[in-house]
Amino acid sequence: MSSDHFTSQFPASDQPSSSKPGQRKIKLSEALENFYEDERARGLLTLTVEGMRYLLDPMVKGTYALDPGILVSEVTRLDITKYLQQRHDFEISGKEYSTSGRRNTIRQLKSFFKWAHENGLTQTFILQGLKPPRPDYKRIVPLTDLEIQRIFEVIHHHSNLRLRNISIFSLMLDTGLRRSEIARLKKSDLNLEARTVHAYGKRKERLVGFGVHTAELLKLYAGHSRSTRRGRNNEHLFLHRDGTAITDASVTGLFNGLKKPTGIKRLNAHITRHTFATRFLQRGGDPFTLRILLGHSSLRMVATYVATAEATNPDILKDHSIVDETRELGMIIANYTKSSVVRRTLTGKESRKHHKTSTVFMPSPKSKRGKR
Repeated sequence: MSSDHFTSQFPASDQPSSSKPGQRKIKLSEALENFYEDERARGLLTLTVEGMRYLLDPMVKGTYALDPGILVSEVTRLDITKYLQQRHDFEISGKEYSTSGRRNTIRQLKSFFKWAHENGLTQTFILQGLKPPRPDYKRIVPLTDLEIQRIFEVIHHHSNLRLRNISIFSLMLDTGLRRSEIARLKKSDLNLEARTVHAYGKRKERLVGFGVHTAELLKLYAGHSRSTRRGRNNEHLFLHRDGTAITDASVTGLFNGLKKPTGIKRLNAHITRHTFATRFLQRGGDPFTLRILLGHSSLRMVATYVATAEATNPDILKDHSIVDETRELGMIIANYTKSSVVRRTLTGKESRKHHKTSTVFMPSPKSKRGKR
């Protein structure tokens, strides 16, 4: 958003002069509200902006908040670092924050103060160069075939809304859709004949295909869903019993409820996305296509899936065996495995005579028979 548009939101007396940039008299709390409005105007989803609010509002409303009446231009880098230390220190706050949580907070703070500087609220970008903690690189473990089968069985035998839930799980596995994208799906987004779904991501739209079995499940669900009953005018695809649309929390609750009966502790609403991406690459898909299917703006996250696909695909190691590719070794090993001595060794029937005559089993250097 341009500075001209931004300055029109404030009285003329509060607007900075060209000779004194960064002296606009506006409180930190007011600046945050205008930052949220600018982000909405930029096209961010309400859910995304609420996530920003969750991370940034404690700076002015939390236990360790800054002075409520402080001006944006008066906030210093030291103020922010002290606030972060108190907020994230378990011994002070009594609350334990994950590394990703601390990283997200710092990222949003930097985004806000950069916006403040660009709009003339501060003379400098006070958080320039502030580095977040190193991320915890956790190995992504996709679902195995047996685990997927187990989840289907548990949903079928223990779920009250089995047809809806099994359709959600199958669609997420086949498409890699996020939980928020599943919750926002409408009946008009689904094309059962072409087996495609129109997904609305964080900032972009995309078309993703799904398999025959998923299409069959969705057809069954569409034929028995409460959304198709007379008097139900809800356009959303997946609904609660009362006909209202499911939410992100509903999808999260579905997967959390499956952890105990399936015995899969790492099960969550995002693991289907990991599994979809990993399997896509293992089947020969390329990272550039995967980026489009997942709705990512860059290849940074896709690179993680590439590493996971390689690490979890035993065929890669099988096809790149150093021993197999060394021709001379192959001939030696072939002769070795043909010897009667080795065959007896593998069956546990070797004898002292075999050890004496075999050129494979060399005598021990400490053996008296090896000395003259």
